[in-house]
Amino acid sequence: MARFISLAALAFHLPAPVDDPAAKAELEKLAGTWRGVAVSRDGTPLPKADAEAYRLVVAADGGYGLTAGTGEDAVEGTYKLDPTTKPKEIDATRTGGARKGEKLLGVYVLSGDAFVACFVGPGKDRPKVLNPAGGPGLTVLGFQREKK
Repeated sequence: MARFISLAALAFHLPAPVDDPAAKAELEKLAGTWRGVAVSRDGTPLPKADAEAYRLVVAADGGYGLTAGTGEDAVEGTYKLDPTTKPKEIDATRTGGARKGEKLLGVYVLSGDAFVACFVGPGKDRPKVLNPAGGPGLTVLGFQREKK
């Protein structure tokens, strides 16, 4: 069954200014509203309707809001990007919502209007590669930029 999105609950907590020019430029590319296209957990894809219920809103300063389903599971946080590594690295720290304070390590690809990130659970080592199919202990989120 399709779930509905509530973007009204999204609010940003302003992170510290980004000093690294490469990271700042990458955050500016990531800024915007993204809709889910594919999500997998532990190597198992979510049904298409569930993946499409994800919405990610990213501010150019690294703040983000993520909703899935009815918005009851909305989380807020900050991203820290390192586009100079291979694969590119992303840290997501939750500043609000469920599991506030949790830090997730991941890798990502940002190409035009497509953004894919692969995260491990809290306290785990960062993935070494971005496998779109994911695997045990991995959550892979695929997004497409929403057109204005």
